[in-house]
Amino acid sequence: MQETFSILVIDDLEINCRLLKIILETEGFTVYVAYDGPSGRKIAIEKKPTLIILDLSMPGESGFETLSRLKSNLETADIPVVIISALSGAQQKVLGLESGAVDFITKPFENSEVVARVRLHIRLARSQRAYFEQQIRQLEKLKDAQQSMLIKPQDFPEARFGVYYQPVYQAGGDFYDVLSLGKNNTGYICADVSGHDSGSSLATSALKALIQQNTGPVFKMEDSIKIINTILYRILPEDIFLTLLFLVINRATGKMKVLNAGHVPLIYKPRNGKAEIITTQGDILGMFEKVRHSILEVNVSEGGQVYMLTDGLVCLDKSMGLLESLTKLCAIIDKLEYIDMDTSIKNIIHEMTWGSALPDDDILLLGFDIE
Repeated sequence: MQETFSILVIDDLEINCRLLKIILETEGFTVYVAYDGPSGRKIAIEKKPTLIILDLSMPGESGFETLSRLKSNLETADIPVVIISALSGAQQKVLGLESGAVDFITKPFENSEVVARVRLHIRLARSQRAYFEQQIRQLEKLKDAQQSMLIKPQDFPEARFGVYYQPVYQAGGDFYDVLSLGKNNTGYICADVSGHDSGSSLATSALKALIQQNTGPVFKMEDSIKIINTILYRILPEDIFLTLLFLVINRATGKMKVLNAGHVPLIYKPRNGKAEIITTQGDILGMFEKVRHSILEVNVSEGGQVYMLTDGLVCLDKSMGLLESLTKLCAIIDKLEYIDMDTSIKNIIHEMTWGSALPDDDILLLGFDIE
């Protein structure tokens, strides 16, 4: 079926509306008419026209006010608006274009000019929409590829972990992995890549491969991370880097080693104690050729749970700093009745995101039982 196109004309003068309706319907467009801004905005929401032709000089709500409200409403913001007005001064044109209009036609107008500009901006809008759809399809493929890299709790039940991961874009910049590192040793990695474009996708894909190749019983933790950093430094774009938290727990000895490369600290909740923030220092990865990291050993023989996260979860409330948000997270963990890791993850996410604005960064929370 052939695509149909509709035009909404908003002008307080009936004669202008009639003339534009005749001109555009003759060319095959469906035309809606409104004689004031509020009525026009209501029709725009209901009918979703392909394009809007808007007069500036109207009583009550001016054309500039109508344009501003159209662009601030998510339902109408993407509809192209062509201003048609007798106000032909440069200042009026600039103000209209800066306010979100795509073109400015001066009255009195030529019929052929109106049709030509309407066709032009509909074609441009279609091309832009097609471009966006192409990008979305590409990002969907990246998302599918990225999601396929991430291990699921059912794939590695011995690791006793649960995870919540919600990327804000199709291809997220957060990453996690869980590794079997020989008898009794399990590794947990949580990373956050700067940006959400193809560079971050390259970083997460490369990180997955590098972790698999450079961790295990024959590597010390700090050596693994130095090797990974050296390669990332050479292959990543200059503006891409990542933070990383790497834990190795030996459940036989009750010892956990922690390496932090500029990442959000972990939280340890002992079985019979209060949740505490565990932090140690280290350089971010991919930015510098040489990096330094220290290994912190934590006694976790008492049992309990460990939580790793990215900053998207603790930056939802912009009024709170990192330490304050982590303290809030500890309080939530202490308050919750622990049932199992999956339930704990869901409850923590619910409590941390309740009443918050929509996230502008990926959210990742990974937790595991020590016993």
